Amino acid sequence: MKRGHYASGCDTCFRLLRVSYGLIGVFQAVSGFLVYFVIMADHGFLPMRLLFLREQWDAKGVNDLEDSYGQEWVSDLVYF
Repeated sequence: MKRGHYASGCDTCFRLLRVSYGLIGVFQAVSGFLVYFVIMADHGFLPMRLLFLREQWDAKGVNDLEDSYGQEWVSDLVYF
């Protein structure tokens, strides 16, 4: 009778599920960002170029935007 209290199966199961789903969420987030950056690099925009690209991409005065490999991306939108 000197044995300690036995942890119930429900508490252990809940802790195991919480840790496993937490790890799965982290892995999915990291893999999602990795795939995003790989696809954008494949299209010519390296990760350091993507950081502040949104301001140039949405600017009305910029019609041609140069990517990391020197290719120009031309906008077909006409602003009135």
